[in-house]
Amino acid sequence: MKPTNAALNNILMLSLVPPFQAAPCPMANTGQVPPNDAIHGDVQKPNLRRRVVSLSENPDTKAKLDSIIDNRKQRMLQEECLTSATYDAIDADIESIARTFLDDESRSHFLGGVVRLAAHDFLDYNKDDPTAPFGSDGCIEFDDSHNAGLEDIWCAECDLTRLYQESYSHISKADFWVVAANSVVNQTSSGVLNLKDSFVWGRVDNASCQDSALRLPETTGCSEVEEVFLTRLGLSRTDAAALLGAHTLGRGDANFSGHHGIWVDTVSESLVFNKRYYEEIIRRAWLPRNQDAANQDWTWGGRNGDSPRFMLNVDMCLRFDIEQTFPCCTRTDRLANDNVTNPCGDLSEFPCSSYDDSNARKEFADAVDLFATGGGNNIGNTLNGPWYEAFTAAWNSATTNGLTNPRPLARGCTLSPTSPPTQNPTTSPVTSSPTAACHDVPSFLDKYGRQRDCPWVVADGQNRCLKFAHLCPVTCGESLNKSYVMMSSKFFLDSINEETLGSRLRVMLQKEREDKQSRMVVKVDTFPPKIQRIVVTSLLEDLEMNEVPQEYLDIAPTNYTHTLSIIQVKQNASVSFLIGIASAEYSIASIHRNERATNDDVCRAYYKLAEAFDRYKSLHDNGWPFHNMIAGSKRKCINNSTTSTVGVDCGAAPGGWTKYLVEQTGCEEVYSIDPGLLSDSVLSLPNVHHLQMTGQEAMPMLKERLTKRKMLISIWWDFSGQLCLCIDH
Repeated sequence: MKPTNAALNNILMLSLVPPFQAAPCPMANTGQVPPNDAIHGDVQKPNLRRRVVSLSENPDTKAKLDSIIDNRKQRMLQEECLTSATYDAIDADIESIARTFLDDESRSHFLGGVVRLAAHDFLDYNKDDPTAPFGSDGCIEFDDSHNAGLEDIWCAECDLTRLYQESYSHISKADFWVVAANSVVNQTSSGVLNLKDSFVWGRVDNASCQDSALRLPETTGCSEVEEVFLTRLGLSRTDAAALLGAHTLGRGDANFSGHHGIWVDTVSESLVFNKRYYEEIIRRAWLPRNQDAANQDWTWGGRNGDSPRFMLNVDMCLRFDIEQTFPCCTRTDRLANDNVTNPCGDLSEFPCSSYDDSNARKEFADAVDLFATGGGNNIGNTLNGPWYEAFTAAWNSATTNGLTNPRPLARGCTLSPTSPPTQNPTTSPVTSSPTAACHDVPSFLDKYGRQRDCPWVVADGQNRCLKFAHLCPVTCGESLNKSYVMMSSKFFLDSINEETLGSRLRVMLQKEREDKQSRMVVKVDTFPPKIQRIVVTSLLEDLEMNEVPQEYLDIAPTNYTHTLSIIQVKQNASVSFLIGIASAEYSIASIHRNERATNDDVCRAYYKLAEAFDRYKSLHDNGWPFHNMIAGSKRKCINNSTTSTVGVDCGAAPGGWTKYLVEQTGCEEVYSIDPGLLSDSVLSLPNVHHLQMTGQEAMPMLKERLTKRKMLISIWWDFSGQLCLCIDH
């Protein structure tokens, strides 16, 4: 097993000299000898050499990655541009891969490595070299020691490489690496720092970048930072300080860099993209470790367990003038846990000095202070705004250096299997995104390293789906689909607040109850199901507190007159809850379908359509017009003629609804329209015609073909709702 880069030092991505190379500390002097580092443990201990499990070697993670790639193959349209939908798909796939790692350290390795990959691609830029400027060009010298560890992020069998080659090779590697890194930042900042709006594409890959690694900075101090970030990249000291803040992600590994540990306080914090890195620089009493060795860095006096906290010279020099006072300690005013001794040890009398106002590097220190406090009065807050703003500006500048034709994300592109990704785009209407197929992974490892499978998840009467449904969607019934009918009183809630929810729902129900003489009994349906208990409890408590009599209004799962539906939805890029109520006659609980999908089913769409047809018949018998039931989604047009009929599924990939139309409706032919690929199980069905184009492009061909054959389009499904019509010839 190859050890994955535990020195995923994220953005700085400085050249970390391997420990076998002799290199004296450039700032060493004859001052005080730093204390022994024994309290932090020997970095060669096996338990400290954590390695990311290779996806090519672990059957669980490999199976999950195979599923991700199989699903995403539907998107291989060879676009002549980079669309907003493709950007979002990469983001989702990076998140899916990260979830395959079952422990925080491995996940931190991967996420930090993705950011480091993009950064090492742009850190070799030289604005003063017109013949070989390099920069974000998809080219890295992976065999150079400066890039040690990146070969475990980008290699023939690496997860990220396979995802690119099999799903996104229609865009440049350079663009893909930047989008992937942006995705990591977005996910680890909980969506707060989304770099999508400022992203531009058009980076061109280079096949060769000889000696580019020589331009990467060493870790010796701020002279290297200034040479690379200021002189070559054309950034400011504030920009450099902002970019170095990405050290908050990931960890260092002695196997690659000789530096072991994390930049923040806990492993879980190394998964969060926030200002903690700057807080740690100021908060801790940092002192040199491994002085006069090639892997000299900084640590702090407290006991650190298996993940020592550390900083590099390039981190410490942002806030302290270590070139003038090395070796020194940054917090000689601080007491250790015994409240007597100083954690600086023998360096307790040798404080690291700060930059004075006449020193140009004061800009570094001012930036660190601003980012650490967030503009507040102290560092104990969550004000990430100043750093996020500075990071965005610096990252955008660094990733676009040398880009001659930057273009924003497109809504849609023309399709051209042979066109290179650097040509100008031609926009066309957006098509629908395909639905993923269902797969249970063959096996996986639990948090204790024990091999498990999906039958174990539900064995012995246990239900472990809350933890493992993402690995076992079929076994856990993730493909179950339930319809919700809302006839009136719809409104949105930003969150499920137990203190106010009950009163909001009671008012809505009482309004619905007005002018009705009979008792109102309400059944509560929720999605996701786990919020049902919260909703029911909150509502019952509010009804009791307001002394609403049960003979007037009650909550019960049976013999109900109305259904209250609460559904978690996406609204304006944030999570909200749609709430509505419908009479029981429209709920039709008996029509809810409870089939479970099997492996390789074209999930969800097939069962949704089956339920829609069942509901249509029942609702129609109750005198409810069908067009009131389905709004803003796919719609259906029925022609009662006995003429031969044709079904059309517009926006079809991967083909679940096409499959249902063929198997269950009696259509003689089904035209499946989508630029994306259909599932093999759909293409193998008789009388399925795949028109691999947009709906607008398919209309003339479809109309001409059906007119000649005197056939009717009897059932039409359109994802966007814009093309829904019946064509009668």
